[in-house]
Amino acid sequence: RDGLQIPGEYFTLKNELLDGQTGTVVYADYQPVPGGEVVIYSSDKDGSPGRFSVKYRLSSYPGMLPGGYSTSVRYTLGEM
Repeated sequence: RDGLQIPGEYFTLKNELLDGQTGTVVYADYQPVPGGEVVIYSSDKDGSPGRFSVKYRLSSYPGMLPGGYSTSVRYTLGEM
């Protein structure tokens, strides 16, 4: 729905390291998707590569309008 903002507690994300990878994920449990730019993963102190998954969850809620929903997500690799 154009311009509709989903209440945070119903649009959440979680990420986890895969296959014993090193580094740190920020959203180890489902939490509201923040707006703007946020860090979701940091590599270890040596800058080792890592593999991780990101899962988004949209839950229905009272008063939610029927129809199709979409969003745009952009990932950027950066150095800190």
